[in-house]
Amino acid sequence: MELYNNNISGNIPSEFGNLANLVSLDLYLNNLTGPIPDSLENVFEATVSYKSLFMATPPPEADQGGQDVEAAGVQSVQRDPGDPTSKSLSTIKSLMLKRKTSGVNVSKPQLGKRKSPIAKGPVVRSPLLKRMLLSPRMGPRRSRVMSPSARSPSLDDSRTITARDLAQGSCCPDQCLHTYVIDKSRPPKRRKLTSAVWNDFDAIYDGNLLVQARCKHCLDIFAANRENGRSNCSRHLKSCKELIKMNEMVENMTSSLSPDTAALNKWKFNEKVSRKALARFVVLQELPFSLVDHEPFRTFCATLNPWFEMVSRTTIKEDIVGSYEEQRLALREIIHNSDSRVSLTADFWTSVQNMGYLCITCHFIDNDWKLQKRIIAFRLVASPHDGLTMFNALLKSLQDWHLEHKLFSITLDNATNNDKMIEFLKTNFVQRGLIPCKGDLLHRRCAAHVLNLIVQDGFKTMGSATSSIRESVKYIRSSVPRKERFEEIIVQVGTSAEKRPSLDVPTRWNSTYLMLESSLKHRTAFESLKSQDPSYKDAPTAAEWKMADRLSIFFENFYDATNAISGSQYPTAHLYFHYLWEIKKMLDIETASKDHAIAAMACDMEEKFQKYWDLSLLQICVPVVLDPRLKLKFVAFRLRKGWPNKAEAYVKEVKRVVKDLYSDYSSKMPCSNSDNTQPSQNDQLVDEDSPWADWEQLLTTQRKNKVKSELDTYLQDDPFPREDGFDILQWWKMHSSKYPVLSRVARDVFAAPASTVASESAFSTGDRVINEYRSRLTSKTVEVLICLQDWLRAQGCEGFFSQFKDSSDVNMLEEDSDDGEKLDLCAEV
Repeated sequence: MELYNNNISGNIPSEFGNLANLVSLDLYLNNLTGPIPDSLENVFEATVSYKSLFMATPPPEADQGGQDVEAAGVQSVQRDPGDPTSKSLSTIKSLMLKRKTSGVNVSKPQLGKRKSPIAKGPVVRSPLLKRMLLSPRMGPRRSRVMSPSARSPSLDDSRTITARDLAQGSCCPDQCLHTYVIDKSRPPKRRKLTSAVWNDFDAIYDGNLLVQARCKHCLDIFAANRENGRSNCSRHLKSCKELIKMNEMVENMTSSLSPDTAALNKWKFNEKVSRKALARFVVLQELPFSLVDHEPFRTFCATLNPWFEMVSRTTIKEDIVGSYEEQRLALREIIHNSDSRVSLTADFWTSVQNMGYLCITCHFIDNDWKLQKRIIAFRLVASPHDGLTMFNALLKSLQDWHLEHKLFSITLDNATNNDKMIEFLKTNFVQRGLIPCKGDLLHRRCAAHVLNLIVQDGFKTMGSATSSIRESVKYIRSSVPRKERFEEIIVQVGTSAEKRPSLDVPTRWNSTYLMLESSLKHRTAFESLKSQDPSYKDAPTAAEWKMADRLSIFFENFYDATNAISGSQYPTAHLYFHYLWEIKKMLDIETASKDHAIAAMACDMEEKFQKYWDLSLLQICVPVVLDPRLKLKFVAFRLRKGWPNKAEAYVKEVKRVVKDLYSDYSSKMPCSNSDNTQPSQNDQLVDEDSPWADWEQLLTTQRKNKVKSELDTYLQDDPFPREDGFDILQWWKMHSSKYPVLSRVARDVFAAPASTVASESAFSTGDRVINEYRSRLTSKTVEVLICLQDWLRAQGCEGFFSQFKDSSDVNMLEEDSDDGEKLDLCAEV
């Protein structure tokens, strides 16, 4: 409360002590008399502030000379009339009470030469002031001497006045009048702006002090500090020409037959929202920055809102980079606050500029148990692209995102340089203790690439069976007359299949499978074409059609498995095992086939299958152990059935890694109740000298062995019933209180993707961002565009507009429904 210079006279009102929310009381320059009321003593703690001595003039009876001032509990201070500081003392009649924890005291303006009407009266110090100044809490507080322009000429520049000096009388009171206390540990905070005026003005601060306000419509600036207030801003809104024009436009739109009249009434133009929406539009639609310089586009925007000032290509690029930095900081904070570790997928891509880029995608399960995927780097990598160079690029990205201590696994394809990179990474992280389970689960091989290698071995053996069908498809697609002729034959034979035969890419096995599948549906049309077109020489024989049919059925399992494990919106780590099991059963059957060609193909594929099964055993089996419907018993059952000779070694290795994972995580959760290993009353120290020592030791050991850990409880509990639509993440979320450690383990294991499709999908975006007509972008700009596009798509419309919750015009904007083109999940690298 400020009652500065209000001509208040008489005793200090005791009613101030009844104000519970009173933070400060300033009675500076008032004609107050008498001591400080006791009601204020229990409410506030005093500090010596600028020109604040907590002094008052003596009570009237002190001037009568008939009573002893000391007996009245008031100590008088006698001053020499010739003292040069007496004049300044006569101008001070103040009282300042303030909490000890309050912020910095603000100096009052200089008083000039005004004199108090009672300047000649003696000055009396209140006994309450003396107790406060002599208290231990006041002693350590130090004050600072003001500038020479604000202090008395007689003040010693080299001396610092303290509250204890004042209480003990070792300094003159006038010196204290020119001292103040600064609490640097608590800087002033920006006050909350609640007035409706700020809906149309932007606040301008000097540090944390509000000094000016800028009109959002005409950009004029007005003073808005405490002295000027907001009245000038309110007056300006009544006469702002731009605001009047906008209101007229909205009023005209409202008067028309618009279905959104209610929304238009609330609409207000916000240039900040418009520029962010424009930047978002350019990034999501992969448009060039020069779009904003095109006159037709500028004219179109002007018809929508003439008050929007179109930016240049340089400005739109700066807006996009600014949005990237904001989103990057927000994403890094989300990952940092997440309790889970992260898994990465990484792949290498070469642009049309013949420049190599490393794409790194981060996968993690957030605190709501939702699987998240974000591209965190699209980094240019200098040649040579060997293992050491790739390791340095990956490590630099991890350091930029502060992810070294949060890494769990990384999924890569089977390139040799990736194997070398993993060796460097594993050695580095294991030595520093940053990776759990000594890095046994660090390297995951891309499941889609493993399946691709297995199928490619099969096509090498059966290449002749597909070549005639490939040539037939080329023939009907080679010219327009042949296409038309084939369409006429389809109508003649009455084929009901809508999809026409597609031509494959020999290096992409999934396209070969799709070619066989689509061609088999038009077998009758191809046979009719052979009889009607003499130039058609490459017609498949009946045996080749039969072989193509068997291959189509055979590779259907591989195609379905690749699509399933290539998802990025759901956990795939525990699905890999089941699809591989189905493939193994099929290979075991086909190796015993009477068709020697099929049997030979199956043997080659089974050899490749076994190679990558042994390399990825832990990454395949450990996630299944954490599936509450299956657990370790299911894994052991399948392994003993499929690999009778190796099953025990496989099961032993899986058990070891699961236990090591549990031990590592439980050791980092000291406050968890994961293990019921509290010592019982019977577990007493065994006296080694006792003749019963060996027996007591045996009993203690047996009791400890009976205690079950959290892992033992989980594995021994009955499996959860299998049901359609089972959500494994929600199950672990609901049971996280029962299994606090295992839920952490499961959270990190299921976040690891089975394939690198999430990173490969960015390459289709890269092809559109960097093409023959747009190849001058810097590597940093390319990274900004690709990463920001991925973040905005994951964020969606609601996430974008959530940053403008206070802006009423966001309700007028709509999200465009294009979520990006569908990507090929089985792209060949």
